[in-house]
Amino acid sequence: MRFSIISLAVLGIFTSSVFAANCNKGLDYCGSSLISKGNYAHQILQLFYDIGEKNESYDDVLFTCEGTSAGWIKFVKRCPRSCINGGAGKNDFCQPVDA
Repeated sequence: MRFSIISLAVLGIFTSSVFAANCNKGLDYCGSSLISKGNYAHQILQLFYDIGEKNESYDDVLFTCEGTSAGWIKFVKRCPRSCINGGAGKNDFCQPVDA
C-alpha cells in the first residue's frame, strides 16, 4: 500500500510539472513563446494540419490563448517579418512591416 501511495504522489508531481505552464487566457503568443512555455508542439502542428498550413515553422506565427484548463490555443496569423515576445503578462506581436 505504501508503494502505491508514493507512486501516485510522484506521478502527480510529474504530471503537474508537465502541464503547469499553460498560456494565459486572452493573451497572444508567438509559437516560439509557446514552445518555451510548455508542451505546445503537438497542438501547434495539429492546428497547422487543421487549417491546411503547409509550413511547419512556428517561430513567426501568432496564436491566441483560449484559456481552457488544457491551455488551448487558436491560430491568429503568420507574421510577415518576425514575431516579438512582448514579455511576461503582455501580448506577443508581429513586428511591423515598415519597421
